[in-house]
Amino acid sequence: MIKFMNKGTDTSSSRASRWILWVGYAACAWGIWFATLHALLFFGGGSFDIPNISRWLYILLTTLSVLLFTTAALFPLSLIWPFHWLRKSRLQMITLVLAYIGMLGFTLYELVLAKNEPGAVGFGVGVCVLGVIVAFIRPRKYNIAQWMVLIATWAIGIGMTLYGGAYICLSFFQPTFEQGLSYFSLGGINFTVEGILFVATAWLISRYGQ
Repeated sequence: MIKFMNKGTDTSSSRASRWILWVGYAACAWGIWFATLHALLFFGGGSFDIPNISRWLYILLTTLSVLLFTTAALFPLSLIWPFHWLRKSRLQMITLVLAYIGMLGFTLYELVLAKNEPGAVGFGVGVCVLGVIVAFIRPRKYNIAQWMVLIATWAIGIGMTLYGGAYICLSFFQPTFEQGLSYFSLGGINFTVEGILFVATAWLISRYGQ
């Protein structure tokens, strides 16, 4: 009877571990797809129409955006990382460093070059400061890097889900079908699916651990 219970527990744990891995991989893959799509639209002269700034500022803004989206894709991956050639804690530290570099670069761009987005500057500074605060308010079972990555994955996931949901709602109020479809697919579906996958990864890690 005891062996049967242990076997059932092991089977359940193994099933949960597989779910964590596959959802985490899916979240990372969608994040990379989203960053790639962002880059392709930029290099192909797509939908990023930014008036009243120079070409170099446009290039800098879009490059920082692509880097930030690419770094975001590493958050769920660093939570479920199963390989031994690079320790999970080290990947989490690398992810955090890249995220801070990207966010600080974006904030400096808005402060020094753009000079027209005080809200963006406040957001960038707020995220960096909040990340430091979060590092010191954590359960004992998590190390600092793991806890910061987990909270960031939750925050990115919830934010993207809400942002994508807003795009989906706005898509129904566009004057033309083409504009509505653009809002629904490029903004709504991309952000919403990525957000849901991030939230699912964070929830599974919080619930079952990894």
